[in-house]
Amino acid sequence: MQPYLKADGPLSGGKAYWPLTPISRHRSKIRFCVTPALCRGPPGGSLAGMTIERAPCVYILASGYNGSLYVGVTSDLIGRIMQHRAGTFDGHTKKYRIYRLVYFEVADTMDAAIAREKQLKRYPRDWKRNLIERENPVWNDLAVAFGLPPLAR
Repeated sequence: MQPYLKADGPLSGGKAYWPLTPISRHRSKIRFCVTPALCRGPPGGSLAGMTIERAPCVYILASGYNGSLYVGVTSDLIGRIMQHRAGTFDGHTKKYRIYRLVYFEVADTMDAAIAREKQLKRYPRDWKRNLIERENPVWNDLAVAFGLPPLAR
């Protein structure tokens, strides 16, 4: 069964579901990614109010185009992005102002998401950059499509 992203915004009336694009199959686990085409949403509409409810996600944040990167994992993607932006925790993202969501994948289980996070962290920077640019060539902030305010440039 293909996972879907539930849209709770005014545009959908709480009943729309957007398909996630399968990006790889590993040991019978399928990982999914929301593509930039999906993040653009329906013609004339927006994805404000869309949420990923209790879905394990691996994500990559950047400080800007080709800037510092951070790879993380969470079961509440938008909540975690808001924590990063609020500077809730001291660390790498707060120190280097890494707040822009440039890539994420939705996994079947948290164990699969953690394994994928470890895999991504082992890869060199150029590999991560290529991964980001395959789906998000101009490094747009994907969190805006979920109703978060755009970042100041």
